Amino acid sequence: METRAFPHERLPGLELRVLPLGELLPWVESQEYALMPQVPLSRHRAQSYAHNPRALASDPVLFMLWHQGQMVAYRCALPDALPALGLRLAWISGSWTHPAHRRLGLTTRLLEPFVEAWEGRAAFTNYAPESHLAYRKSGLFVPWRPRPGLRLYLRPTLARLLPRRWPQARPLAPALAALDGLARLARAPWLAALERRLAQACPQVEHLARPDGQALEGMERWAPGSLFARSGPELDWILSHPWVLEGRLPDSGQGRYQFSSLAGSFRWHLLKLRRGGRLAAVLLAKLRDGQLDLPYAFFDAPDAPEVAAAVALLALRTRADSLLLNDERLFEPSLWPAGLAFLRRRQDQQIYLSQRLAQEAGDPGGWSVQAGDGDGAFT
Repeated sequence: METRAFPHERLPGLELRVLPLGELLPWVESQEYALMPQVPLSRHRAQSYAHNPRALASDPVLFMLWHQGQMVAYRCALPDALPALGLRLAWISGSWTHPAHRRLGLTTRLLEPFVEAWEGRAAFTNYAPESHLAYRKSGLFVPWRPRPGLRLYLRPTLARLLPRRWPQARPLAPALAALDGLARLARAPWLAALERRLAQACPQVEHLARPDGQALEGMERWAPGSLFARSGPELDWILSHPWVLEGRLPDSGQGRYQFSSLAGSFRWHLLKLRRGGRLAAVLLAKLRDGQLDLPYAFFDAPDAPEVAAAVALLALRTRADSLLLNDERLFEPSLWPAGLAFLRRRQDQQIYLSQRLAQEAGDPGGWSVQAGDGDGAFT
């Protein structure tokens, strides 16, 4: 672990610690980690980092600020690559400041050693609003391309969504839950009938535990236009080492770790879609606590209607409350069965690259980017 002084006017004695990947697993099993009131990542997330097929043991993956023997801020790095350009980079993934030390610019200042350690090649997306502001103010990043998003709401979940967005609505949770129940009962017959119709129209959908040979060949065929070009090894890593696990684990660090690492329900769904005897699509979907999203969708635009039908059927069979889409080829309302969603809402973000990386990547219009790229498949 590299340790050095980190000058700060209001926090004398501040110390920067940078941990390389090769030292990460021993550190999360150390006494120091066990005694920390807050930890920068869970143990199973550290395991995932260690199995990243694009990471090297020397990669700096954890940047921490310590003051008077306590961690007061951190940033995590997820190593990645741009195979077509022969470049490596790190995604900013996970950022936190101790409540007693906020508004001192600590996580913003941490961006400088982060970008420097990665030779000016860093990226971020899937950000919280407050993090977004800090990144933009740093002057180190530029918006590179939009990350479009469209959420389809299949079943009402007011009791879960409203209190999360407006805490003053928490006392109304029982009444909201009752309204949700009534609305779900009203929609249930329609959604059940829709599921039966789609099941008859989608006979060539195969569910896989892991990508088979045909799926791997298809992903390789669709990969050339992709900037990050994740395929078989990366999908196997994502499926085998998620950052979120289902249930409760005594050693998960939950409570000390400030981001979610456990879920009430969590499932991967890998689909292979054939049309007329040929492979039409390979889809990786993630269902977490009733929310279904599509981190990876490998297909050609003419097959979008069949892809939409297969995803709609999956959403109905898994009893998903909502479906998040990030591929604009699937945004057209006419692709989706009438009545599947009672509400559609845009959830757009941006992909930001460090200035050097943006220059090297060039025109974003020449590349495709999947929703699961970066840490999108994990969070």
